[in-house]
Amino acid sequence: MDKQHFALDPSVAVDREFCIRRNKAWTDCPYVELSSLEKLLNEVNGAKVRANKRSLQGRRRLAKVEIAYEKYASSRFNSKATE
Repeated sequence: MDKQHFALDPSVAVDREFCIRRNKAWTDCPYVELSSLEKLLNEVNGAKVRANKRSLQGRRRLAKVEIAYEKYASSRFNSKATE
C-alpha cells in the first residue's frame, strides 16, 4: 500500500490511533488479524456487559435494602400499634 492509501483508509487511521493510545508500536503493515474497529467494538461490548452486570447487582442490592426497610418499618409500626 502506498502512503496515500493509508491516509485515505479510515481503518488504518483507527488502527494507528488505537495502538498509539495503548502505547503499542504501530507499523504500516496492512495485514492485521483483527481491525481496530473490531477490537474497539469488542471492547465497547465488553464494557456494556460489565456495566449491565454492575447495574443489575446494584438493583438487586437496592431491592434487598428496600425489602429489609419495609420489614423493619412494618415491624416498628406493628409493635407501636400493639402498645
